[in-house]
Formats: sequence, C-alpha cells, structure tokens
Amino acid sequence: MQTFKARSMPEALARVKAAFGPQAVILGTRAVHAPGLRGMAGAQQVEITAAPPEEQPPAATPDRDSRIPAHARGQYQRLTAAAVSDQLARRLLSAAGRPGEDPAGDAQQRFQDTVARLIPTAGGIRLHEDRPACVALVGPAGAGKTTTAAKLAAEFVLRQGRRAVLVSLDLHGVGRHEQLARYAELIGARHEAPQSLDAARALRPELVDADLVLVDTSGLGPNDPDRRSQLAEMLAAFRPDERHLVLPASMDAAVQSHMAGFFAELRPNRLLLTRLDEALGMGVVLNTAERLALALSYTSGGQTVPHDLQVACPVELTRAVCSADAAPAIRYSDAGRGAAPIPVKFPQQA
Repeated sequence: MQTFKARSMPEALARVKAAFGPQAVILGTRAVHAPGLRGMAGAQQVEITAAPPEEQPPAATPDRDSRIPAHARGQYQRLTAAAVSDQLARRLLSAAGRPGEDPAGDAQQRFQDTVARLIPTAGGIRLHEDRPACVALVGPAGAGKTTTAAKLAAEFVLRQGRRAVLVSLDLHGVGRHEQLARYAELIGARHEAPQSLDAARALRPELVDADLVLVDTSGLGPNDPDRRSQLAEMLAAFRPDERHLVLPASMDAAVQSHMAGFFAELRPNRLLLTRLDEALGMGVVLNTAERLALALSYTSGGQTVPHDLQVACPVELTRAVCSADAAPAIRYSDAGRGAAPIPVKFPQQA
C-alpha cells in the first residue's frame, strides 16, 4: 500500500498508474492541505491511497494463449489498459467470435456489439402523466448522492420546466440537509426534510402536485445497520418508483460489492456510478455492471452543477471502453446545452 500526493486528481492517478499499473486498487481518496513556507499560504492537494493489484495472469501473446484471436490481441490490450478485468476481457473476446467465423473487417463491430449488450442500462428517470415520479438515491457516505440530486433537479426544473420536490432523509442530525435546501431555493424548487417516520408518512400525500420527488438519503456505512433499517422504513413511506444505488466508480471492487450487499435491504433497482473522472479507466463500468447485476441509469464525472451528468448509453460507454485511450472518455454533453453552472458549493465528499 502506498500514498500518492499531487496537485490534481489526474496527476495523482497518473502516479498511481506509473507505480502499480492500470489495474491498481484505489483504497481511498481525499483532499489535503499542504502547509506553505513561512509567510506563505498552503495549497490544496489530492491524496490517493492505492495498492498493487492481485497477481494477474500474464497478458496474452500468440505463444501463451491461443484462445485470443490474432486480430483481437490489440483489442485485449486496450481493454485491460482501460481497467477491464483480465477474466472479463477474455470472455468478451471469446463471445465476440473466433477467427474465421466472419471477415476481419466485421470483428470490431461485432465486438463492440457484444460489449454494448453486456452493459444493462435503464435509461433516465421516467415521469408519469397521472402522478409524481418518486426517485430515491441511496448509498454510502461520500458517494455523491447530494450532488447528483442537485444535477437531476437542474435537469428537470431548469431545462424541462418540471415541478420538483427535493426531500432530505437525514438520520444523522439537523443541519446536514442545508446544502440541498439552499440549492432548492436557488432553482425555485420545494425542499422538505422530515425527521421521523410519522413526518415522512404525513408528507407523502402533500406532494401530489409535483412532477418529480427526489429523495436524498443519509450516507450510511457498514456499521450502521440500525440506521439502515430506520431509513428503509422512512423510504417506504414515499413508495419510490426508482431506487438508485449511488457508488463511486473509483471505489475498490470488493468494497463496491460489499456496499451493494449492505444496501440490499433498501431494494435498489438502478445503479448510478459517480466519479468516473477519478477511475483508473472506463472498464470499471463493465466490471461493476457485470458484478452487481443492476441496470445502469446515469454516470457522473465531475462536481459541476448542473453539468457532468449523463444518461447511461451502451453505445457511448462502449465507445469509451473500446477506445485506444485508456483514460475515462465519456463526453458530458450537458455542458453544451445552454445552462450555466449553479453557484452552490458542495463538498467533495457530498
């Protein structure tokens, strides 16, 4: 295990890759204050704690692994460089076809079709004509739920002209919902923060005039089973149509799986991946989608509200994963749609 410090996240990730390779295990990230010299202010730095990956089978070569067709070896190298697991990369190449089955010119398209089919996507939030759509965001502390709620609200309120209510289910104490309340005020949306199960049940009938009810929930950890049960009861009072499990793409795979199991009691039926800009490669999307078996709804690659949020598209994700560029490569097209960033500051671990 080693700690890397740099002035920016891309620079820190580059140091991790240089030391441990593209499949390094990210154990944690945080912003730290570097003290300055006497009489000079310090500066913010990014700190990443990482470890080398577990020993992996050697990269395929014509002599070592005849299971990978000769024309696909370059694709294999690109996949593993993009952080697709070795086992999954081999399975994808095998599923796409073996030499001689189709002309070589069709191999690339067939392979990309195979990758696209692997990524289960649910599309964006679906509104209803006769009642409010209720969407809950659940997940561990620091996953980006509050920032994501802000981005979703901006999409539906500012761009689509919909009526939205932002609800904070805060089990940790008064004050943690103030940022979302401030955001709701800026965009002209209603904000509610029920503090008990009875208050949540009483509030639900009052939301019938909204088009969308966005429920932002407390960040919980594995040591909070009692709060998880309490949150499950309060969440049930709103009868969510969609429950999005929000996880950082930069989180270690084993931790992701553990968190998915911990939040299973809240019955998530969507997966929303944040922090793609901090991931070692776009292949983590494929690894996570396969491992957790939840339909992917949105991806997020930054903190800017209302930008940096994209409806998960298999074609776009496939293009990014199969690109020769191993770096995260989703184009967050929202930036060109005319909405200016909203001047609300959210913490990096929102």
